[in-house]
Amino acid sequence: MPPLRWLFLVLCAVVAVRAADDSLIGSFKTMFFGNEPEKTNDSATSSQNNPPISYHQYATASSPSSRSQPPSGQSCTLPRQIGTGPYRIPRWYYNPVRGRCELFYWSGCCGNGNNFQTFQTCQSTCEVDPCSQDKEPGVGAVQLPRFFFNKDSRICEQFQYFGTGGNRNNFQTLEECQAQCPESPNPCAVTGGATLSPCAPGQGCGTGSYCHVGAQTQTTVCCPKPAAVDRCQQPLNVGIGNSNLQRWYFNPLTQQCSTCTYRGLQGNENNFLSQNECEQSCLVNPCKIGSPYRSQGITVQCSAMSPTVCPAGHYCHLGADATTSVCCQALGNSPCEEEMTQGEGPSALTRFYYDASQRKCLAFNYLGLKGNRNNFQSKEHCESTCPVWTNPCAIGQPIMTVGQKPFQCHQGATCSTGYFCHLGYDDATTVCCQSEGDPCSLVVKEGSGNHHLSRWFYNSNTRQCQPFTYTGQGGNENNFLLREHCEATCPVWINACPSGEPYLLPNGKPQPCDSANVNSCPLTHWCHPGPDASTTMCCPGKADPCTQTLAQGEGPLSVARFYFNAQSRTCDEFMFRGLKGNSNNFKSQEDCEKACPVQQNPCPITMSSLKHSAKLVPCSATKSCPSQQWCHYGETKETTVCCPNAVDDPCTAPPRNPGVGEFHATRWAFDGSARKCVPFEYRGMKGNSNNFLTRENCEKRCPVFQNPCKIGEPHIQNNQYMQCSPQQVCPGGHYCHVGTEANYCCKALGGDPCGQPLDRGVGGSQLSRWYWNQQSQCCLPFSYCGQKGTQNNFLTKQDCDRTCYELDNPCALGDPQMAQNNRPLQCSATASTCGAQFWCHFGANQDTTVCCPGRVESPQICQQPMAVGTGGATLPRWYYNAQTMQCVQFNYAGRMGNQNNFQSQQACEQTCPVYVNVCPTGSPMLDASTNKPVPCTFGSNSCGADHWCHLGLVPDEYQCCPGSPTNPGACQGLPESEGVTGAPAPPTSRWYYDQTDMQCKQFTYNGRRGNQNNFLTQEDCAATCDVFTNPCNQPIALPATLCSGTGSSDTCGANMWCHIGANQDSTVCCPSEGDPCSLPLARGSGNQFMDRFYYNQQTGSCQQFTYSGLHGNQNNFLTQQACEEQCGPNPCFEGRPFVGADGRTQTCSASANFNTCPLNHWCHIGSDLSTTVCCPGASTNACNLPMSTGEGNARLDRFYYDQQTKTCRPFVYNGLKGNQNNFISLRACQLSCQPLDNPCIGQPATTAAGQVLFCSITNKDSCPVNFWCHIGATPETTVCCPGATNPCSVPLAPGTGNAGLARYYYNPDDRQCLPFQYNGKRGNQNNFENQADCERTCPVFINPCLGEVILEDGAPKPCKPLLKNSCGSATEFCHTGNPSDQNSSFCCPRINQDPCNAFVRNGEGNFNMTRYYYNPVEGDCFSFQYRGLKGNENNFLTLKMCQETCKPLTTACFGGESPLMNNGRVVQCHNHVCPTSHYCHRGADVRSTVCCARRGNSCDQQLMLGVGDAAIDRYYYDTTDDACMAFNYTGVGGNENNFLTKAECQIACPGYRGYCPHGKPDVTDHSLTTCGIDTGCPRDHVCHVSKRGSKTVCCPDPASFCLVRADPGPCNREIPRWAYDKASGSCKKFIFGGCQGNLNNFDTVQKCTEICCDKGYN
Repeated sequence: MPPLRWLFLVLCAVVAVRAADDSLIGSFKTMFFGNEPEKTNDSATSSQNNPPISYHQYATASSPSSRSQPPSGQSCTLPRQIGTGPYRIPRWYYNPVRGRCELFYWSGCCGNGNNFQTFQTCQSTCEVDPCSQDKEPGVGAVQLPRFFFNKDSRICEQFQYFGTGGNRNNFQTLEECQAQCPESPNPCAVTGGATLSPCAPGQGCGTGSYCHVGAQTQTTVCCPKPAAVDRCQQPLNVGIGNSNLQRWYFNPLTQQCSTCTYRGLQGNENNFLSQNECEQSCLVNPCKIGSPYRSQGITVQCSAMSPTVCPAGHYCHLGADATTSVCCQALGNSPCEEEMTQGEGPSALTRFYYDASQRKCLAFNYLGLKGNRNNFQSKEHCESTCPVWTNPCAIGQPIMTVGQKPFQCHQGATCSTGYFCHLGYDDATTVCCQSEGDPCSLVVKEGSGNHHLSRWFYNSNTRQCQPFTYTGQGGNENNFLLREHCEATCPVWINACPSGEPYLLPNGKPQPCDSANVNSCPLTHWCHPGPDASTTMCCPGKADPCTQTLAQGEGPLSVARFYFNAQSRTCDEFMFRGLKGNSNNFKSQEDCEKACPVQQNPCPITMSSLKHSAKLVPCSATKSCPSQQWCHYGETKETTVCCPNAVDDPCTAPPRNPGVGEFHATRWAFDGSARKCVPFEYRGMKGNSNNFLTRENCEKRCPVFQNPCKIGEPHIQNNQYMQCSPQQVCPGGHYCHVGTEANYCCKALGGDPCGQPLDRGVGGSQLSRWYWNQQSQCCLPFSYCGQKGTQNNFLTKQDCDRTCYELDNPCALGDPQMAQNNRPLQCSATASTCGAQFWCHFGANQDTTVCCPGRVESPQICQQPMAVGTGGATLPRWYYNAQTMQCVQFNYAGRMGNQNNFQSQQACEQTCPVYVNVCPTGSPMLDASTNKPVPCTFGSNSCGADHWCHLGLVPDEYQCCPGSPTNPGACQGLPESEGVTGAPAPPTSRWYYDQTDMQCKQFTYNGRRGNQNNFLTQEDCAATCDVFTNPCNQPIALPATLCSGTGSSDTCGANMWCHIGANQDSTVCCPSEGDPCSLPLARGSGNQFMDRFYYNQQTGSCQQFTYSGLHGNQNNFLTQQACEEQCGPNPCFEGRPFVGADGRTQTCSASANFNTCPLNHWCHIGSDLSTTVCCPGASTNACNLPMSTGEGNARLDRFYYDQQTKTCRPFVYNGLKGNQNNFISLRACQLSCQPLDNPCIGQPATTAAGQVLFCSITNKDSCPVNFWCHIGATPETTVCCPGATNPCSVPLAPGTGNAGLARYYYNPDDRQCLPFQYNGKRGNQNNFENQADCERTCPVFINPCLGEVILEDGAPKPCKPLLKNSCGSATEFCHTGNPSDQNSSFCCPRINQDPCNAFVRNGEGNFNMTRYYYNPVEGDCFSFQYRGLKGNENNFLTLKMCQETCKPLTTACFGGESPLMNNGRVVQCHNHVCPTSHYCHRGADVRSTVCCARRGNSCDQQLMLGVGDAAIDRYYYDTTDDACMAFNYTGVGGNENNFLTKAECQIACPGYRGYCPHGKPDVTDHSLTTCGIDTGCPRDHVCHVSKRGSKTVCCPDPASFCLVRADPGPCNREIPRWAYDKASGSCKKFIFGGCQGNLNNFDTVQKCTEICCDKGYN
């Protein structure tokens, strides 16, 4: 057939059948034109979901269901597609309209997925409820947003579909899902099992529930509250669902209410419909008026350390916690004017408020809210703010300190000019008040207070100080604490003159005077001699006192005085009444007699001093004196008179009293100390009765000394004859002469005393004595006359024998035993005459055969060495050799031997044992009867407690050797000892005990020596010592460590376990072999039958077994319970849980930032605590692990990270054998695995598992080294960022994002913290949440000075506190800032010139720095807490700096002597007066101005430049030039000869010093008054040859000034001095005022005694 025709027939056929079957046409079209898609809806669907079928597919008629991807639930939604092939193949498709599977005919090509070969396949695939299917994302490369119905939450949720596969639970729109699967979700996050009841917003739901407000009425129901969590403290929970509800939540970190988008379901209670509702519920308003201050919508919090964050018009309300410590509106200008209010709330805070009526700060309980500014945290803060003081001043206000408090004054802190120190009733009222004028002219004011204080005031009318009662405040300056203060300030005096006014000084007081000094008053006045200094003054009308009559005066006193009686020419006594007398008034009879012409009396004691006055009676050698008198032999007849006795016996009167006068005669006096009469020169008058014309008269009258010595005088010591006694030995060359009454040291006669001849001496005594007779060689008695004998003179025969008898002693250890004749006791071999402590020494002759000391008994004799002795004899003797135990012969020299010395061998062997000693040390126990070793046997205890049985090789060598017995001696660590050979038998095998191994071992024994650790058999060894059997599998150190039968390993330590055996010996600590639960069953190798339990790893259970008692392992438990506690269910996927040092499985807790498990372990969170353990095999990235549901029966809701979808998905965990990709919450999963929106410049810090480290505003320090906490807008962006640096050194960085956060940054140019807006990401550390944080961190400049800071070049002047005077000006000081900041110290204006006297100031600010201040009252440096600003100069960085600046030096005094101390502190004197025993050393500064001990008269001390490094202009008195000279003082180590000015030096050390023994020489016209034989001195002066240039000068006569009464002078210094008291005849101490006075005034008692005592001046 032609081709065209054939084609035509085919086309016709196609047309004919077109109506019958379109598929056939499609098949033909495919045959001719290939696989061209049809332009139909079906074909469109097919092309969208399936690729074109190839020709090969058509040829094999492959169905769509036969391809690699099986039909899925998604295919059921496709329309029916017949295809384009030529076939009619019966297939099944799902009709979604009818909801069933129906038959259709498929053409064999180009179908879709809704095409099933069998009805069953279609039905199983499509005829299911899609709402009951799980979410199935499918597979593929695309990501299509779809919705699925979550059968657990019963809501439609969005998910990503990957294009192919999946199931029917897959909807293109939310509405389609909701239409197919009606939602019925549980809106509550916490299920309580009860039926949910509907509620309305704001409506209550009862206890334990709250109203959950959802998107619809159905989800607005009462939900259970979470247990014990405050609503406002719950975290943000946006819930689940498809709603987008605008809500508010309270952020506890920022303490603010913020917006959030709520999904509508399963949120928590921290969910509010409005901001107002949130703030009403969670924000507590502690302010009484208005609301807390907010900055950029954030409530500004403050604290006691940062109250300045509050702006003007606000104050910092300090509540119970940080949330209530906010800035509240201030009500007034001053908190001190507000009333106290307790506020509101549940707290009870101890606070203080100011009570204006009482002007006090009082405590009260604050309730925590709604208070006011009159509310202080401490009393100190209250008192520093409010005026807690009373104004005690009568006029104006007191001087105020910088702290607006009255300046308190005291001796060390005086007031300024124009003010006086008001002495109130306490320190607070002792302040500086305005002066009203001269206190002595003011009228007294009793004050206006209510106190009763005893005070004194000056009465200008009476010129006296009188007492009054002061009320405490409102007084004036005429107010004195003590009468002395009043009298020292105002002119107090009484007019003692009989007529007219006394001569007055410029200070208004009478001029003091001295009645003994005629020049002490002006020429027109005389000195009224009152009874005290106040009535001793210069009165007008001077006249001759000797011509005036007696005037007893006026007044209440009766003072004994003397006046001159012109008629009798005598000075008589009268009683003076104290005032209005005349100049014929003398304090003593001597003063009267000196002034007026009286009869001359040579007696030292005047006749008028006797009870009955008598006239002078002449006497002579032939005319004696009456009783109680003695004859004074003077120069003339008139002075040879009877004088009254001062003592009854003239020999007891002081010797050598020269008297007074111009007479020179040699007299004799009895010296009682030397007991002899001595010559002296007498001057004619005022001597005493120890005054004899001749030596004979003296020696006849007084008991002179009788010399007992044969040669010369006795030895003299301390100007006395030396007496001797057993305690007082005579010096060399002297011996003790024993006389009748006393024993004296006489000169030795020379030679041996025993060789001197007998001498009975002289004297009238008959003393029994003994002497040595050389001819008879014995001591004989004689009678001694008492004096002038020789040294051969002994009190007793024993003394004589001991000194002169010579003993021939052969004994080595001392003198031999003496017989009754005092001769050595002789002995013999037969006669035992020696005492118990002596033995018979057999010498060469009878004289040396004597009883010698040091006797020892038989055993000790044999131990003594051989002693040849000394001497010339050769005596054959025997001695015992203890080494060889044999008796050996030797030759004895005759003397100094010992008891190991026998005359025969038999005697030696009878005394000492002769045998073989097999003992290693010492000798064996001997039988006393045979002197042979005692035999012994093993185990019989035949050797006693101090010996052990030596087991020899032959019976004779079984000996008891000294030492510890075999039991326990052999068991205490003795090593095996082979001994030595020598026994009559070969060596043999023995056993010894090895204490190290606690085993019995064999060795070879040689027979002798050795030790106790030696047994005949192994059984003997084991029966004696503890043999240990090791129950452990491995060797252990011995001795074994015993442990408790309870099985605890605590007593065994690390890597050990307690093996519990059949007894205590086998219950020991064994080495651990690893995890006990992993060890196999070990029944052991003993012979016991003990029920035990082990852990079977295959069955995972604890099973019983029988343990044999030895060599088991650690998988061995006493009880099943103990086994299960140790090896319970293992939740770990691989290996066993981590076991701690206590042998217990370690539990744990895990979070995104913290893992409590050790290295290479991770925390498995199980269903309870027993399965929450540390598992091995920790992964570095848990998010890469596949999801694992694990094993077990638990149903735990968990989340895992899906690597494909990059999301966290829920799953149900079975409780055991899971992996780390297992999180308890969606949040935990997201934080650990989902990609971070990185806010850092660089990568944030991560954990070892690769998890990002988060931080918080309250825990910024949780970041690792070199990371810092970036505070973002959300917790997700609050992470640890890299590159930690100084935040103050980096520039401003607003960052990226759109958060718009109010922050502060530090501007280093202005040194200020300024606000800026932070965008939320990629900022730097110069980013602070508030201004206070910024200022706390960065060096913001705040003026630290009390005044204005010192400027230099327009900027604050910096300084260095460690350098002295670093500010360079005396008007500035360096204020020390924060030591950690080198640029925080600046120069401030100086307020106190002396920093050590400034008050301590704690300052202002927020710092709390330890500083040191000097307390001048305590005299030491103390620490205090400085707040950083507004301090003063008394503020030191270190204790050393404070002490170096202020603390008094302890080395300021001469020679490094310690200054005066009071309670352990140095007494300073720059503001205080030193006591009389000390003077004020004035150094270079206050530190060296201290009280030093006086060292005598300052003018007599030599120049001392000191040992310091200062150069201070001073003056000293130069004794050579007799003038005050200038010198440079170094500041430390000087003496009292050191004056600030030349005038001060001249006052203290006037000229002409050193010429006279006391006082100044007489000077005429500025020249010394000379004297000599022809030239006399003025009255009351004597001619004296001075040591200075041997000049003769006129010095004050001691006979004149010694009898004057001590005068303290008018000044008020208190200087201890000495004066002669004529009544007692001795020197007495008195207090000198420092000026005027008289010459009866001495620095020391020695000087006073030397010049005035015993001179006959009385």
